[in-house]
Amino acid sequence: QDEPTYKTATVGTYTGVVSALSSKTGKRGTSRARATVTTSDGAVLIHIGPTAYLDAKDFHLGIGDRVTVIGSRVKEDDGSELVIVRQITRGATVLMMRNEDGRPLWDEKYKC
Repeated sequence: QDEPTYKTATVGTYTGVVSALSSKTGKRGTSRARATVTTSDGAVLIHIGPTAYLDAKDFHLGIGDRVTVIGSRVKEDDGSELVIVRQITRGATVLMMRNEDGRPLWDEKYKC
C-alpha cells in the first residue's frame, strides 16, 4: 500500500479548531500524528508527521486548539481526503514539517 504523496499543485490553507486527535502507523512502523480540524467548510483530516519528531520539537496539539495549516490535499488509497501538513501554526508557535516542495524536514530516523 502506497503512502499519500505531497503535491505542490494541491496546496491550500486551512484554519479551524482541532476536534479529534489520532495516529497511524506508517509502512516503516513509525507512528504518524493526525488530527481532525473543523473549519468553516467542514472537517478536514490532517496528516502532521512523525510523533517522535513532534515530541522532539515539543509541539503538542489538544482538542479545542485553534490552528492554521498549510498543506497538500490528497486522496488516500481508500478514496478519503487528507491534508499533508507543510506548516502548522498554533497561537504564536509555527512548526515547519516540510519545505515548499513537500520534502520532509525531519531526519531519516523519523521517516514514516
